[in-house]
Amino acid sequence: MAYVHIPVDFEAPSPQHFRFFGGVMKAFDERPELVHCVPRAEAGVDLHALWQPAEVWSRFIQERLSDGRVDPE
Repeated sequence: MAYVHIPVDFEAPSPQHFRFFGGVMKAFDERPELVHCVPRAEAGVDLHALWQPAEVWSRFIQERLSDGRVDPE
């Protein structure tokens, strides 16, 4: 098992961080991966039950969902 830490400035997440994550997933393409995923609506409920994203994170999440890199459903 491998663990990959992607350091992100909590006050300034960037598309580069997300692209790095995508690159890590691609690098491990032939190996089993554990990434927690749930349907978008369920994820939103879970997210907001635990955390109310500040504006910078709300914007980051919406941009990633709208740029076509993340399946919105």
